Amino acid sequence: MSTTRQDDTVESVDVVETSTQSSTSASTRISVVARKELRHVSRSRSAQTLLVVLLVSVIGVFQAVARGLGPTSATAAVDNLGLPFQLLVPLAAILVGCFTVSGERASGSLRVLLGMPLSRTEIVVGKLVGGLAALAVGVAAAIGFAILVSLGTFGTVPVRPLVGLGVTTVLFAFAFGGLSIGVSAAAATPKRSIAVVTGGYMTMTFLWEPVVVGIHRAASQVLPSSAVATWVPFLERLNPIEAYADVATILGGASVYPLRITFGLLERDSGASLADHVSGVVAGYLVEPFLIGVLCAWTMVPVLFGMVRLRAVDIS
Repeated sequence: MSTTRQDDTVESVDVVETSTQSSTSASTRISVVARKELRHVSRSRSAQTLLVVLLVSVIGVFQAVARGLGPTSATAAVDNLGLPFQLLVPLAAILVGCFTVSGERASGSLRVLLGMPLSRTEIVVGKLVGGLAALAVGVAAAIGFAILVSLGTFGTVPVRPLVGLGVTTVLFAFAFGGLSIGVSAAAATPKRSIAVVTGGYMTMTFLWEPVVVGIHRAASQVLPSSAVATWVPFLERLNPIEAYADVATILGGASVYPLRITFGLLERDSGASLADHVSGVVAGYLVEPFLIGVLCAWTMVPVLFGMVRLRAVDIS
């Protein structure tokens, strides 16, 4: 993939140079970088392969539900689509994002871009816009394909669950895309950015519950029980995987479950409501606006951090 990125960067030099000569507008320069990034992702065989795998997983989920592996309905199939989406969308975001800036930096082409003239902020913002656009197109393709598969399998389309899942999955893709691009802007090489983001994803999937329990133990000197303090569910839902499942369930009226490993440390009943797990009144920050805010924060905060780090680096 790095070779393809270098070739694409060389190919886009004339395009960027022409744009910066014809207009000094920052928005124009950002749009040129974004289009170049979107074009690069669309040509990436790895990205194309992941999209095919995602589409095949859509067929697999609908066929499994249609054959009676659990509740048999189009809505039940949409419920289960959240699982492969939670696995493949972060992988796609890592693939798209971790090579954006660090790949240019490692190949030396970042110096060329900075001399065109493009500021470091414009490069990162352009990469962000192009990368997130590519992820959104991929999610839209998967949802559109799911509509066709649902019609072919069940003869009906659960519109609200699919739309809710689609919108939430785009936000989920943006969260991991922003994380990957932000880390890429801060890292010197793609390998480092991949290691950091993959480690973060594994922590969210396997270690989030022990981390929450450890913080609860440090704060209260006791292990959490079935009725925990209000801030514990708040802390749990800082995990974008948890936030994704909750928002998809709220928007789509379906039952999307978070794809992460639990060890029973929080003594939760998976069938109980959120209020059953909270001592006292459920705080307002546990509703939909907060959960959407969590996904937006994972999109923007790492990017801002990456831009600050990139500005402090001597590229020459």
